[in-house]
Amino acid sequence: MRQLLALLNLLLATALLGCGADPLADRAAKGKIAEESLNAGLQAYQSKDFETAAAQLKQACDAGTLILDLQIDARLKRAVALAHLGQFDVALGELAELEKGAPHLEHVYAARSFVFKKQGKQAEALAEFARAKKLSPSIQPISE
Repeated sequence: MRQLLALLNLLLATALLGCGADPLADRAAKGKIAEESLNAGLQAYQSKDFETAAAQLKQACDAGTLILDLQIDARLKRAVALAHLGQFDVALGELAELEKGAPHLEHVYAARSFVFKKQGKQAEALAEFARAKKLSPSIQPISE
């Protein structure tokens, strides 16, 4: 009976305290993954390797440790990479999510303009870019 009680206490303590996992070490590991994925994604984006860029930028964002500005930039570039890959619905979905909370909506509108342009929707592309220009007259269109 004592052994059973001791085992139950050990199980309860393990459940309450965990098995010695270090949450700071876990966060640091996720941060390292995010940083490496972000750098790889940005490099792939610059090299026009949009498939790798989209995957790496998603992994960086999914780690949940990027500061807001880096996360927004990564998600914008991911949306553009997805548009290059013809994944328009996914790209537009990403931009719709960003639109809900991005501090600089002109970048979201410019990216959406690019997606529409890639789809051959010139009127929508021009309208979105006009929205971007209204917020930031110096913004430039996203180039191929």
